[in-house]
Amino acid sequence: MQASFLAAIRAIIIDFDGTVARGSQPLPGLDEFFVLLHQRQIAFTIATNNTGIDLRLAALSLAARW
Repeated sequence: MQASFLAAIRAIIIDFDGTVARGSQPLPGLDEFFVLLHQRQIAFTIATNNTGIDLRLAALSLAARW
C-alpha cells in the first residue's frame, strides 16, 4: 500500500471472526497490525456478525496477550 493511502485513513471497522482471530486463536500478524494502528493514530472498533462470539470475553482474552 502507498503511504499516502494509509495517511488518509482515520478510522476502521475490523471484523473479529476470521480477521482478528479464528475461534480463540489470534491470527498471525495481529500484534504488528495493532502496533501500526497505534503508530498511525488510526481509531478502530471490532465488530462481528457471529452471534456465538462474546466480544467482551474475546477482548479480555486478546488483551491478556499484551
